[in-house]
Amino acid sequence: MGDSADLGDSTDVGDSARVGDLTGPGRAAVSVVPPFHGPHQRSLLAAPRRSTAFVAFDVTADDRAGLTELLRTLTARARFLTSGGAPEPVGITGPPADSGVL
Repeated sequence: MGDSADLGDSTDVGDSARVGDLTGPGRAAVSVVPPFHGPHQRSLLAAPRRSTAFVAFDVTADDRAGLTELLRTLTARARFLTSGGAPEPVGITGPPADSGVL
């Protein structure tokens, strides 16, 4: 197969979720959300998203269990956001949704 198959061609649905959105009266377009887990980062080849995050971490976990919990939380959050999820507003008593606070 060619390079596009190796990198995850955007037409290759695989086990991706399909998300429908209306593009006009009575028309539904289907866009493909690349799977979060897999051998390649297919989202790198996808159309630009509404939001983007560039992150760097200084990890300060007390022990291995704390680090494991932290990395699982980050993975779950990244999976949620890359599949089209949006942070819920927490009101004026919490941090802004885009503050980076998990």
